[in-house]
Amino acid sequence: MSMLFGRRPVLEMLLGETPIQRVLLANEARGYLIDRIIKCAREKKVSVVRVPKQQIEALFPGKVHQGVVVETFTHSEQTLTIEELLQDLQPIDSSPSLLILDGILDPRNLGALIRTANAAGVQGVIIPKYRAANITPVVAKTSAGATISTPIVRVANIVQTCVLLKKKGFWIVGTDIQGKDLWYQIDLTCPVALVLGSEGTGIRRLLREECDLIVRIPMLGRVDSLNVSVAGGILMYEMLRQRMTKLPNHLG
Repeated sequence: MSMLFGRRPVLEMLLGETPIQRVLLANEARGYLIDRIIKCAREKKVSVVRVPKQQIEALFPGKVHQGVVVETFTHSEQTLTIEELLQDLQPIDSSPSLLILDGILDPRNLGALIRTANAAGVQGVIIPKYRAANITPVVAKTSAGATISTPIVRVANIVQTCVLLKKKGFWIVGTDIQGKDLWYQIDLTCPVALVLGSEGTGIRRLLREECDLIVRIPMLGRVDSLNVSVAGGILMYEMLRQRMTKLPNHLG
């Protein structure tokens, strides 16, 4: 059994296809989203149980649970293999876009990046199995439920995954303050895998060497870097802007 908390993520899960066991609501929980959660649960014949707020706080101590918990029979995220993801992206000439996250440790950054990837139409997020944040309830809540509808791949070796993607026709575009090109100066309408590095050290050397291009976002103030989720948002929406300009029907 897996648990997810937060009003928006729970509602998104109820609107999806994930098998759900029951929903727990704090006795005090009220409002528009709560009403929608109850309505969706009833439509799916999912049990809704009112419980003392302290019971939910015991499940997620110190977390902003918003008085809502969903219990599922399976993991909340849709984890695929890289082969399954590539199969879903066929034909390759449709110019898919992917996000590769190299060692993102902060679960809130990971959740925010998955949320933005989903909003910007990125077709998959690739994360390492080791030395990186996992898909946890905190990640799911920060993503506003996007972990449910965003294809997520966990791989043992990011560098080898990039080699495979290049063989499949993807351009690997890394990000670094020392990058030669500004982020808007390169063509992002081809099949692209955008690589973001860890919050502290950026992209690792071996992975950087596998990138076809390294782009930068200029820093004009005293700080020398952006939060990784902010940088990711700028880059993913530039990718979307170019595709919408070149391909007016990109959004269907």
